[in-house]
Amino acid sequence: MFVIVDQFVKWLVLDKFSDIVVMNYNGVFGILPAWVSFVAFVVLMLVMLRSKWFHPALVLVVSGGVSNLIDRVIYTGVIDFIAVWNFPVFNVADMLISVGAAWMIAHESGAIAFLKKRSTHE
Repeated sequence: MFVIVDQFVKWLVLDKFSDIVVMNYNGVFGILPAWVSFVAFVVLMLVMLRSKWFHPALVLVVSGGVSNLIDRVIYTGVIDFIAVWNFPVFNVADMLISVGAAWMIAHESGAIAFLKKRSTHE
């Protein structure tokens, strides 16, 4: 579902607002080489396949990675179009990856359980 939404938004932006598109031929917000993103995605997929652990945040990360991988196969780069201040240009898939990763980190670090426990004691 998330992949379809991201690909539709990219298609819409390419069709109607192509002047704001920035092609990212690098990886991770255009900062690291593309192979780093690919290796991280492969490692995540292997961990997910070998693990019995599942979390909805993983769906966000994998969906964003698959959508950006589709861009790399079709366009040889990722379609980025959201520009905010001096932050690197990004897209919906990048937001999915970022939110999913932050959610997984918060879950694994116990931060979410700590906040839930704290809110029940107040």
